[in-house]
Amino acid sequence: EQPPAPRRFERPSESEGWTADEGTQRDALWKVLSDTAKTELKRDDLLFLRLVRGFRRADAERKRSIVEEVTTLRARYRTTPEPPLGGSLSPTDFHRAIWPTEIVGRDPWGHLIVVERVKDVDFDRLLEMPIDAVLRLRVQALDALQRLSAQKRKRGPHRVYKCVFVCDCEDASYAALARRETVSLASAYARLTERMYADAVWRNVVIDAPLVARAAWRVVEPILDAETRELLQFVVCGGADPAAALEEVGVPRRAFPRTARGIALADVIAGGEEEASEKLDAMDARAAP
Repeated sequence: EQPPAPRRFERPSESEGWTADEGTQRDALWKVLSDTAKTELKRDDLLFLRLVRGFRRADAERKRSIVEEVTTLRARYRTTPEPPLGGSLSPTDFHRAIWPTEIVGRDPWGHLIVVERVKDVDFDRLLEMPIDAVLRLRVQALDALQRLSAQKRKRGPHRVYKCVFVCDCEDASYAALARRETVSLASAYARLTERMYADAVWRNVVIDAPLVARAAWRVVEPILDAETRELLQFVVCGGADPAAALEEVGVPRRAFPRTARGIALADVIAGGEEEASEKLDAMDARAAP
């Protein structure tokens, strides 16, 4: 059976509900939130919990401001029509052909291992789209991961809501990554995920990042706090055993993204989280001792 993930950096484990201190913060926040925020948080208690945990060090006013921003955006995405995506492109088409994403398994604690390969991203079509339309589609994707995480697992009864995100830069085009439009989209996406999906990441793993990115990381890594260094790992998958480097950062050999056959996130978005969970259970069963 997969054990509950351990506590890290003084945060409660995912398997724990509201602690007494978090409950106090929640009740204080509730008194100063708008009706829109309250409506959204009533729909999604886990969102409220993640926001409180993710911004536990923020002062009361900044925390209130972030909660209002996140819930206002959620309400707008939920209640307004989706913008046209061009031609007959559907949300599932986007996540299958333009920004493909796969789930290749679970880690030892039950976290989904989510893989995105930079070489598979269609940057020409992606960067033609309005940033807000892309962000809305990525919210659909990340919400689908939350629903899949919430599915009952055969090898672990405890709650899991964090994911391991793996970005594989093998054969990536540095020219595409360095474009001004790419940087603008990446900045907007980083802000969205930092806030709306606070406390939803177990680890970010970047494989074979461009040399300039690894050099920049080596410069800033020593001045970062331990929590940030733990959340972001750069690995090089070379040599005779390329999967070994990923094993060292918690990605099992069976989930090595260059050989594992994954589940398309597009299928989960289309409502297939139950079937996807069964497939993941089967992967876990094959890997069980």
